[in-house]
Amino acid sequence: MPRKSYTPEEIIQHFRTVELETGKGLADVEACWKIGITEQTYDR
Repeated sequence: MPRKSYTPEEIIQHFRTVELETGKGLADVEACWKIGITEQTYDR
């Protein structure tokens, strides 16, 4: 099955979601799991 390519708008929304969740006290890893990506992908 081919990988899904995210649009720039979707990527920005994912960044915002992680920022909001970490602002609430959630760890980066848990925030990434919540949106369905790995921490390595987020760091990249």
